[in-house]
Amino acid sequence: MIRDGDSNMQTDKKFFSFNSMRDFGKCGLVNMLSSNKGCTLASMDISRKGTLFLKPLDAYEKGMIWDRLTIDAHLPKGTKITGYFLATEDEDLYEDMRRLDLDVYEKIDRLGKQDTIKIPYPQDALLHNLKGRYLLGWLSVYAPEGPPTINRIRVHYPKESLLDYLPEYYQVSDEGDFLHRYLSIFRSILKDMEAEIDLSPTHLIAKHGNHDDIWWLAESLGLESPEIWTDTELRKRVEKAVELSAVRGTRRAVEEVSQFITNKSCYVIEQHDL
Repeated sequence: MIRDGDSNMQTDKKFFSFNSMRDFGKCGLVNMLSSNKGCTLASMDISRKGTLFLKPLDAYEKGMIWDRLTIDAHLPKGTKITGYFLATEDEDLYEDMRRLDLDVYEKIDRLGKQDTIKIPYPQDALLHNLKGRYLLGWLSVYAPEGPPTINRIRVHYPKESLLDYLPEYYQVSDEGDFLHRYLSIFRSILKDMEAEIDLSPTHLIAKHGNHDDIWWLAESLGLESPEIWTDTELRKRVEKAVELSAVRGTRRAVEEVSQFITNKSCYVIEQHDL
């Protein structure tokens, strides 16, 4: 689990991120398995439901107002994810939720007796109604047609609003919190756009780009029929192609490309060599 800062908009923005097998392994899982690709249902035959109890989060600050929850996932048609969360200052409850001798059902039963907030669409949800140092909760997954995969869960804090950038008049006159909630739509779009811009260089790096990025790079570099290679092989060839593009058309390039594709030692004999 990553606890890190965010350089966008405010220097004190932070987030918790679950995005690896190790992160999901620290959560409580019912009919779910963690892997390098994320967290998915263990078996559609046993049950089409799964539960992911998040490792309890500590913001190290009393009265923390949590900001936003985002979930990156592959969700087949009909998949439904529901979140249940509680923010509290109760350290004893926080420690109980960390206990390894309590199973997921016991923890959910204890939290269910508290004032937990139900979040119907946690894929992108505001958490501004949650106030407290500790954030506790779980996700319930229902998949009627195919196993979903949760690739990343990210919890942002503290609360942030575009109202903070407007004159004080708008901040104090926002009856019913309408303007704040309305501007939050555009703030979410802006932050997602900023994150995509920050990560845009990775789309051009063979080791880090996704499947579509690699195919686009392969075709741009003149590697025809990328489907004949595995993902790992294609990434290696794209990485090598970038290096060889600087010497395209030379004897060295022909030799190395031939050797790279055939995995055999190749020699180019030109007319003047004869």
